[in-house]
Amino acid sequence: RLLRLELRHSAMLWMAPILGALFYFTAYRQVIAEPAFWDWRAIRAVGEGLGLFAPFVAGAAAWMGSRDGRRDTGELVAATARSRWSTRVAAWAATTCWATVVYLVCIGVVYGVTATQATWGGPPLWPVVFGVSVVAALTAVAFAAGAVLASRFTAPLTAAIALLVFLAGDKVQLASDPIHL
Repeated sequence: RLLRLELRHSAMLWMAPILGALFYFTAYRQVIAEPAFWDWRAIRAVGEGLGLFAPFVAGAAAWMGSRDGRRDTGELVAATARSRWSTRVAAWAATTCWATVVYLVCIGVVYGVTATQATWGGPPLWPVVFGVSVVAALTAVAFAAGAVLASRFTAPLTAAIALLVFLAGDKVQLASDPIHL
């Protein structure tokens, strides 16, 4: 019951349409412009999707993690029958579920379009598994940062750090790529 309640009150629920629209107008169009080869599109979709989702998912997870600290409800929550960690795990799981669902829907659309255009081969699943694991790890770290540093500035700061980390990783990848040298 607690997970169902947290699923309805998660900040990621409100971010889903925004992320879907951002993915369509930025990453989807770039990925579909690539030739219809499974490997190219899968790797590009996962990379573009993670780079786009990172700041929003990290911000929403940090916001959910700092919810009780921002509202000063620590004493009120301490008096409940559930342990504090069980409620925090439910909130993190709800945030992770919504982020994973949105991510999988966006990647699924790219895979569906590629399936109609590709002439041979099949969809590689390892990029999707990698992307889902990165989304789960990102929500866990951001949620923990929000729970430890409960402030209204934690969520935007966490989102900015996630964006910088993904941009720095992209620059390192481009610098080591022999095609772009």
